[in-house]
Amino acid sequence: MSRSTLELTDLIGDKVAFGAYKAERLGDNSRSLEKMRQYMYSVIRTELTEQQRKCIMLLITEGKKQKEIAAELGLNQSTVSRHLAAARRKLLRCAKLFDFI
Repeated sequence: MSRSTLELTDLIGDKVAFGAYKAERLGDNSRSLEKMRQYMYSVIRTELTEQQRKCIMLLITEGKKQKEIAAELGLNQSTVSRHLAAARRKLLRCAKLFDFI
């Protein structure tokens, strides 16, 4: 195996192990997961700008690519990229505040 294949295999193994750790830590706590989901949607509604909200919702709910979002909203792809990056930063910061990550 090449070095890059080994690194990729290690990375995938680490992600699987981390996923198993988080599942074990949370257990079958669907109530907590639902509470987290509700909180994050609340953050999307209240903390993001209108453009950030439109971009992130098209990404999350419809699985659209940046290029598709840009075309739908009449924006440059680089503008969509900046809106998504800012939205992700805000969501990550809020998730960390409540120890969701």
